[in-house]
Amino acid sequence: MKNIIPKRILDVMNIIANNGYKSYLVGGCVRDYIMGVPPHDYDITTSADINALQAIFKDYKLVNKNGIKHNTLSIYYEHDIIEITAYKVKSDILTIEEDLMNRDLTINAIAYSPIEGFVDPLGGRADIENKVIRVCNDESFTDDYLRVLRALRFSSLYDFKIDDHTKSLIKRDYEGLENIKAERINKELCNILIGKNVKNILLEFDYVFSCVIPELKPLIGFNQRNKYHLNDIYTHTVNVVSSTRCDVNTRVAALLHDIGKPDKFTVDENGHGHF
Repeated sequence: MKNIIPKRILDVMNIIANNGYKSYLVGGCVRDYIMGVPPHDYDITTSADINALQAIFKDYKLVNKNGIKHNTLSIYYEHDIIEITAYKVKSDILTIEEDLMNRDLTINAIAYSPIEGFVDPLGGRADIENKVIRVCNDESFTDDYLRVLRALRFSSLYDFKIDDHTKSLIKRDYEGLENIKAERINKELCNILIGKNVKNILLEFDYVFSCVIPELKPLIGFNQRNKYHLNDIYTHTVNVVSSTRCDVNTRVAALLHDIGKPDKFTVDENGHGHF
């Protein structure tokens, strides 16, 4: 992987090393490389805390200073914005392994250092090879309920299977999505809809989608009582979504196209349903 890392990223990692701290690439860039996809965003994590990072990069222009309260420093370097985040740990154990164990999914919990190579304590590379979505720990979703949708997003986009234990945790924690801001949900939902596995995800996790879009809930199991509509409204909706052009706007329209039906349902004298 070292041969494809941009020089500006290696420069920043060397600056951190020269100040006595460790740093690693984490997240999507490592996952993408292992999957054979050219990385585009490079996220750096380090053993330096946010105060040390500010001291190390005091002579560099900072971008989005709000990230500092989340232990992230964004610097402008070589015409690029580079994000550096202190280890995400819940204890006094300040290691890259502890950081990775507190991330969302194992496929995103692989680190890389030009010096040490890959660090993969949770078997993320094996999960990528076996096409499995698995949480890093049982509190993954309660740490950030949006991770429920992130798990569905990666399953939809990559056609990966969600393992049974992770499914049970989704069932346990999904209602926490009610407290997540709509704009965060929107981004994940749009990516789910353009995935190759969108049909199976929408069908299996209907309770999740009806949580974030309550207008979908009446559609689930709604018998249309019409020979031209063999499926309930929700299943029909999912079939429409998966059959349309793989375009966000089109698929959002398909997902919402029948939400008014239950309120307009009538039955004629022959027992046939109409809307």
